[in-house]
Amino acid sequence: MRASTSARAHERARCGCARVGGARAFARGRVNAARGAFARGEKSLVAETTVARATTREGAGRALREGDDRCVSLSRTTRRDAFVGRLRRRRRCERTPGTRASAGDAAETRDDAERLPPLLRMRTSEAVWYVGWPTTVIGLLRSVFPITDTFWVGKLGTVELTALCSNAFAGWMLYLVSSVVANGVQNKVSQSVGAGETENIGPVLRDGMYGAVLTAAALATLVPFTAAYSAALGIEAGAFAIGQSHLRAALLGSIGLCMCNVLEATLRGFGSMKPALRVTMLMVLLNIILDPLFIYGVGPFPQLGVRGAAVGTSVSYFIGAILFFRMLVKNFNVKIPFTLPNLKRLREIVAIGWPIAVAGIVFAIVYVGLGRILTSIDPIALTAMGLGQQFENIPYTVTDAFRVGASTLVGQWIGARNATRARDSCWSACQISMIALLPFAFIFIGFAPQFIGLLTSDPIVASRAATYMYWNFPIVSFMALECAVEGAFNGTGITYPVIIIALMLNLTRLPMAAALAPTYGVNGVWFTIVATQVVKSVFKAFWLRRVLNRIIADEHRSISTSTRD
Repeated sequence: MRASTSARAHERARCGCARVGGARAFARGRVNAARGAFARGEKSLVAETTVARATTREGAGRALREGDDRCVSLSRTTRRDAFVGRLRRRRRCERTPGTRASAGDAAETRDDAERLPPLLRMRTSEAVWYVGWPTTVIGLLRSVFPITDTFWVGKLGTVELTALCSNAFAGWMLYLVSSVVANGVQNKVSQSVGAGETENIGPVLRDGMYGAVLTAAALATLVPFTAAYSAALGIEAGAFAIGQSHLRAALLGSIGLCMCNVLEATLRGFGSMKPALRVTMLMVLLNIILDPLFIYGVGPFPQLGVRGAAVGTSVSYFIGAILFFRMLVKNFNVKIPFTLPNLKRLREIVAIGWPIAVAGIVFAIVYVGLGRILTSIDPIALTAMGLGQQFENIPYTVTDAFRVGASTLVGQWIGARNATRARDSCWSACQISMIALLPFAFIFIGFAPQFIGLLTSDPIVASRAATYMYWNFPIVSFMALECAVEGAFNGTGITYPVIIIALMLNLTRLPMAAALAPTYGVNGVWFTIVATQVVKSVFKAFWLRRVLNRIIADEHRSISTSTRD
């Protein structure tokens, strides 16, 4: 009797160990299959490996408890679908413990990779450049708009040119305000593309267009305050009225700029910027043609003077918006419902976009304050900073490519429910951007006097401008890091850290520069700019790391909850 009981106990223990080993072998096979597919470049989802690991102990324990030596049921395990972007539950077919994962699993993983958006099937470096280089060219082309205005208005006289240049700061503010809705639209579109929910893009674009109209209406209400702006700048009497007429025309005609930015942001969300490049080239060409027609009143066109420069630019942007709209409907099959906006989504779009735009406004206002400090020390220093910034704008335009690339990649991976890949692509984009700007640092530091000599023949001004470049160009990589990080923030949809850091560190520049200037002169101001730029970039990167880790933790928590269910 005792021997028989002992034999049965031994047999149960042996079967239990076999079931545990078989369950573990099965789960281990799933892990190895997922790893192998990823190593072959099939971009399998990390969730497959994560779920398999989680089921190693659970499956073994279940087999031991239930005493079922024929199969192990992986109950309602969660896997990510990269294209659909939502957590799906399905019952796995019964398997005999100890068998390896079938070839169908690898084929299924391959199908998931093929359903990813085209941008996510590329290497990160390739994807960043694919989106980035057209964005860089678009930025350079858009800089032709003010150059064209300046060229044609300069032929009217010095007073007219002064009036136009006095509105340069207002024009920059106008562009930042018009990009508030565009930033939010890019986030929503990129996440919808990553999730495969392309049917949501039309409603998002509809809400964005409503936001563009409301933004243009808000800008139009500022027309009565143009006199206060001109008075604050201390513009001379002759240019006062001319400058106001130009600024009023720009505010009233801002609808084209606002709509154009929103529609272009939609293309950025798709990760397709080459079509936007073609439209931008056409807009620049139109502006070159329309400016002299409206300024000088050629043929049937009215003679508007300086105001005609704003009208020509506004018309060019409006025509560009029509072309963008047609392209999205025809080539990208975006179905835009002609209904009332979703106010909740519109508020979300604005909430995402306004911190980045306001941070840019704070940055510009602080530079006006630094200009006043420089003028009190040495009037030539302000001119020197302006000359140095002409060359500094070149790498800054390049960094915009990494901002857009990081935003689109992170947004699409977040939409695909793969925050780990979003984090990896973000840091890859940051590294690429910092390395890409190093040649600019070496070139402009090594040949600073020669570059400045192209713009001025005054030896004193040239010397001060070269000093500015010696201070600022060694940290262009940190400027690139900041731009890429801001783009990644926009991709996650969590942008409030950008405005917090902008208020903390940009506003710190004014008291810091004022404190250092009496002792160290102009070099104290240059040191302030450099030190705050480095700290600001590093601070944003650390905060982004916390945000991404929190998103990953929340995603893993939802996977674990679904697996237990």
